[in-house]
Amino acid sequence: MYRELFYICLALFGVVNGMYDNGIIANPGQYPFTVSIQTRALGEELHVCTGAIINEQWVITTAQCLYNYPKTIVAGLINVDDETDLNKQIVNIEKTIIYPKFDSDGNAHYDIALIKVIEAFQFNDAVQPAKLPEAGAQRSGNADIVGYSYSLYHNYHQLVYRPALPIIDIERCNEIIKTFEDFMYDQLYADKDSNICVLDRFGNNCNEDLGEPLYQNGTLLGLASFWVMPCFEQGSPDIFTNIAYFVEWINEVIKDNSI
Repeated sequence: MYRELFYICLALFGVVNGMYDNGIIANPGQYPFTVSIQTRALGEELHVCTGAIINEQWVITTAQCLYNYPKTIVAGLINVDDETDLNKQIVNIEKTIIYPKFDSDGNAHYDIALIKVIEAFQFNDAVQPAKLPEAGAQRSGNADIVGYSYSLYHNYHQLVYRPALPIIDIERCNEIIKTFEDFMYDQLYADKDSNICVLDRFGNNCNEDLGEPLYQNGTLLGLASFWVMPCFEQGSPDIFTNIAYFVEWINEVIKDNSI
């Protein structure tokens, strides 16, 4: 219970104190698979993390995101706080399924979860599913990080992307992680099979960035899982759940939970 409360506090801290504008504002329909995962707190719906649509009734995100007790998913948005956006689709959550090997008290490996929604998404230019990678596919080159960044100056969450960030090998990533001395990350390391590591020249992730998609050439590669402290350091690594490692599990869960 205390761990769950800790994650809620992290999410609320991000909302109150704001996040830097470390990205480029996305255009409508540019990343139509991206969704805002929201919970109810302080008498209103609050964005707590990000996910990606993978079909009409399923969203993929990190297991850690579920500690924020999500209630609804909102798709089609560029500005989360824009009540007048006609592209907005709000759906309720039916069930959540966490990868069975995820260790909530461990090193954040196997950090992946699926969310089934009650109402099916209506696909259009603003709302579309992401393409999953092939099982076991290896990735290199550059990729985009996409997510809803909170701006203290503007006082809203905006869909932004950080383009063409280099994917680096896990050995190099872990060497960089070891140079950061923070109590929360003493035992964390990137796993060579289930993680992808990216160097973020815009400034690395922070509290509300859980589940942010890593996207390359039309394919969803990863979900933001953990990062080093302090936040927003240019050139610091962001560590993502490697979706290719979990594709068979994803397909099996969807099949077993189909209507």
